[in-house]
Amino acid sequence: MNIIDQSAPVRRGEELNLAALETYLVAHLPGAGGPLVVEQFPSGFSNLTYLLRLGTRELVLRRPPFG
Repeated sequence: MNIIDQSAPVRRGEELNLAALETYLVAHLPGAGGPLVVEQFPSGFSNLTYLLRLGTRELVLRRPPFG
């Protein structure tokens, strides 16, 4: 794994609505549960890229920049 691939805390101003995201994931992923932990990949280039950990699952979320 390169340093570029390592996730880090979410940058200020690029936070997600964690309560809404966790509610959505639990409703749509069978067996999903546990605390939601979100980190951010430093080089999303044209999209913001997040690492989501929900229980034993790891997911990647990409979204366009805010604004």
